[in-house]
Amino acid sequence: MTNDWHAASLKIACGEAHFNLHIVNYVEVGSRSVWGNSILVINAFSFFRITHILNVTLEVDNFFPDDFIYKNIRLYDIESSDLLPHWNNTWKFINEARKSSGKCLVHCKMGISRSGATVVAYLMKEMQWQKSESLEFVKECRSIVHPNPSFLRQLDEYGGILSARLVCQLRSGGISAALTVMRSKIFEVLKGFFKRAMRIL
Repeated sequence: MTNDWHAASLKIACGEAHFNLHIVNYVEVGSRSVWGNSILVINAFSFFRITHILNVTLEVDNFFPDDFIYKNIRLYDIESSDLLPHWNNTWKFINEARKSSGKCLVHCKMGISRSGATVVAYLMKEMQWQKSESLEFVKECRSIVHPNPSFLRQLDEYGGILSARLVCQLRSGGISAALTVMRSKIFEVLKGFFKRAMRIL
């Protein structure tokens, strides 16, 4: 972790770090700092339909294993940590919450780096967005999101993997591939409206 990145993270970790922030209608990003009173937290999570919790830390326990469905990605927020191999499984876990009409809370210690990078990766795969627009969208929802430099490089690599998979699908898909391209173009036209609508849902 570079000193510049560490200093910036500490500088922006104020106020907003103590709240869960709505990203899309089935994903919230937060930190462990909201979990002081267990009864209040459980009631609040239930009120907001949170059913799944994705814990992207090594240092924070699963506080409510009897009340929520957990998935753990056990690593520290350091340059040597490798999040990329986990992102396909975190995508599946978030979509499990979505399919069950619930919500997934993605958290790390401060809700800045590990959880932020994981949600950016989710949007890249689910929405077929580039890293830049996924990161911009998440930052618009939660301004303190600030993945460390290593996670940003991993997001670049992940974007390349997703693009290569899409090209393979287009080459082998025939009519299905053509329809995918058409849907992609329509999606590009409607993207601005779609982003605004997701905040309302």
